Amino acid sequence: MLKHIVLFSFKDAKRESNLEDVKKIKQELEALPQKIDGLISLHVVIEPESSSNRDLMLECVLTDKEALSYYATHPEHVKVSQKIGEIMENRTVIDYFLEH
Repeated sequence: MLKHIVLFSFKDAKRESNLEDVKKIKQELEALPQKIDGLISLHVVIEPESSSNRDLMLECVLTDKEALSYYATHPEHVKVSQKIGEIMENRTVIDYFLEH
């Protein structure tokens, strides 16, 4: 299994309207495991603790590397990614295989 973690910083993260957009994005992301084969689980954190230096964390577990490629190009994921891109300042990604 493969873990895919993405940390996002958003433009103007403190604006109330932006927070509503982020909440909608969270809901859309969390619906993806039912729509994308190979995506075992997906967890999203918004409004992290004040000690955090990112605004959103996405954590996915996928069956394998091929599932990650499929997820990355799946139309439902692309649609949500475009929304994130509109408010994103930067992102950091780490992918790694889970040990058995």
